[in-house]
Amino acid sequence: MESKPTGQQIIERLLLDPDNWELRLSAAATLAAEGRAGESITILDSAPNPPETEPETLQCAEILAQTQPAKAVQLLHDWLQKHPTSAIAHLAMADTALRLGDQAAAQAYYQRGVELQPVYRDPDLETRYGLRSARTEPTTSAPGPSPEAVPRNPSAERSLGPWITAATAIGVFLVGWLVVILAVRSLIAQ
Repeated sequence: MESKPTGQQIIERLLLDPDNWELRLSAAATLAAEGRAGESITILDSAPNPPETEPETLQCAEILAQTQPAKAVQLLHDWLQKHPTSAIAHLAMADTALRLGDQAAAQAYYQRGVELQPVYRDPDLETRYGLRSARTEPTTSAPGPSPEAVPRNPSAERSLGPWITAATAIGVFLVGWLVVILAVRSLIAQ
């Protein structure tokens, strides 16, 4: 069984194809996982062109947000200028704003995201963004049992919301394609 490529191996491949965002994101993520965050950011900063798709932009912003959230904000801001109806980008911006300590911006971006896509509403995130206190009831009343009457689900309480799941699924999909591409390239090279 072939081992997972190291950050350095992916960088060497990236030098041959600098416009390949899948490879660039793979290199950045691998370097970050190896504890080489500075090099990870350099890989993203040295890109000749910004990412062109939403999944690439969101993955790039997530990597940047870990060590340089201000750069993630700029990337997401630029994306939202071109795509103002992207609910998931608004939610990513809310998360990044919260990392920077900007509670008001986090609230505004979260609210806009759930206006665009109501299924992304998450009580835990609303508490985290300061839109409700941990012990208050939801701001909108809905028919049905009171929150106290509903059994608590600890694993759901730890959830960061369905938009994280969607972003993760997109990332897994992209990494899967990267593995397929790399396997095909190695077969062709043999």
